[in-house]
Amino acid sequence: MSPRDREASAEERELFCRQIERTGLDPFARQIYVVYRYSRRRRREEMSIETSIDGLRLIAERTGAYEGQTRPYWCGEDGAWRESWPGSEPPVAATVGVHKCGAREATWATAHFVEYAEFWNDSGKPKGFYVSMPRNQLSKCAEALALRKAFPAELSGLYTTEEMARADADVAPQSVDRASGELTPSPGTEESEGGGAPERIDAAEGEVATPPSEGMRAIATAGPAAPAQHRQALRDRMAAAGVSREAVAKLASLYFSQSRADRLTEEQVGELAELVEAIGAGQIADATLKAQLAKAEGRPDRVAARALIASWILGRANERTASTGAPKAPAAHEERAETTGGEA
Repeated sequence: MSPRDREASAEERELFCRQIERTGLDPFARQIYVVYRYSRRRRREEMSIETSIDGLRLIAERTGAYEGQTRPYWCGEDGAWRESWPGSEPPVAATVGVHKCGAREATWATAHFVEYAEFWNDSGKPKGFYVSMPRNQLSKCAEALALRKAFPAELSGLYTTEEMARADADVAPQSVDRASGELTPSPGTEESEGGGAPERIDAAEGEVATPPSEGMRAIATAGPAAPAQHRQALRDRMAAAGVSREAVAKLASLYFSQSRADRLTEEQVGELAELVEAIGAGQIADATLKAQLAKAEGRPDRVAARALIASWILGRANERTASTGAPKAPAAHEERAETTGGEA
């Protein structure tokens, strides 16, 4: 754990222990760990449970279906993929394929530098290990994405520190420049190479960690919006499950700090669709869902709130499917952090 200005709460300790139990990962082998990141919004450090890439590989291997992976490939602005990336400039993207028993071909995933690297607000230059080891960091992100795509039931909701470096970066308050019409950081919120907001040391790599936001990804850096057909597929699942737009908007706000579907990435829309499918499998009434989401929104710790909601949804779905003998519900964002009665 990194240096912190407060003790872990009982809820945080319980959540971490349950996550260890759920994943079977060993914190002493650095397969899973807690990172405390400073939140400018709450003026305190927030707990983030993260895994190493070795932890994800171990979970995949335990399924008996993991057959290794391809070597990483990198590309530049020209879009040509290369087996190595010489030179001092960071690659634009990295891609990795994961082999799974029974699959006709490898499951590929691509990570783009601008979506995962941390940047200084004043200079726009990358920082942290994305300066000294950009190839390694980006290939880990691509591999983690591919592993989750290949093994969603086992790995949904588990993220590596390399991914979270940018995913939980605080979005500084912004204002509109009247002359240009562009969004600019409000006075006093800029972060610079020479100073800025308080920072803490990342326990995973010994690197300075960027303060996190309340969402899983910063809206300004979430990447391209999902195609219309993916949003339509989400609406189809909503209709089949009887889930209202209001409830899905609350889910999106809780998980991604963004309630508009047209601003979500393809991956985020897919994760919402899995949650909606689980809600339908559990036959959760829309009013009940919105009531539980309202309770979750009132919690000060958003990480714990997301875990509790996911646990409650998956618990209801699996109870229902167990009674009918149907397959278990998709494990999107599953976290075993139940409260009394299993509700948020």
